[in-house]
Amino acid sequence: MSAHTFAVRRYHRVHLMSWPFRVRRWVQRRLVWTTCGAIALAVGMTTAMVDLVSNVPQTLYDPISGQVTPMVEAAIADAGQVFAGWTVSTFGISAILAFAGMAAAGIRSERRVRPERQPLRVAVHVDGSAGSYEAVSENISIGGLLLATDREHAVGDKVRLRFQLPNQEAMLSIEAEVRWLRRRAGVPGAPPSGLGLLFLSPDWSFKLGLRRFIAVTSPMA
Repeated sequence: MSAHTFAVRRYHRVHLMSWPFRVRRWVQRRLVWTTCGAIALAVGMTTAMVDLVSNVPQTLYDPISGQVTPMVEAAIADAGQVFAGWTVSTFGISAILAFAGMAAAGIRSERRVRPERQPLRVAVHVDGSAGSYEAVSENISIGGLLLATDREHAVGDKVRLRFQLPNQEAMLSIEAEVRWLRRRAGVPGAPPSGLGLLFLSPDWSFKLGLRRFIAVTSPMA
């Protein structure tokens, strides 16, 4: 057994053995923060209400001065301090426990979920500063498109794309930005050169057509 093979097997054993069926689990980091915030708000509001009810006087209005009893204002201020203290402390403790528990269980967090890519081979008309041409797409997601082309582009270039999705009559048109480049490796079987394109300001009709296509297409392996 080579050292590389041993390292790969050890990696999978360490990261996957804690879950049945050897499936790696991911949790979006935003979901963890949102859950911890909701728990902290619930605890803070509950403790503040309990503190307010226990400290508020029976007489809320002073008929002599014609104003609210000073003890009411003091009770409200004290409840506000209790709310702030419990909310902040609960949020911190719950976040520490959540991430510590995820680490112990082998769950990893990521900042955002990568858009699901689907295979797509259609002709794409490209208009840009370097001229107009047609190329073939490789895959697509809600956020962008991978285009196979040998045309020269720079990261940051803006282009206009026009293409038609399978089983849809409407021709889609969208402005896109070149986010990364794929150069031909020069070895047999290497993928052709290509562009990773990010869709810019898609309207609702573009998103609707794209979501319908992705919904009926099997996920990429």
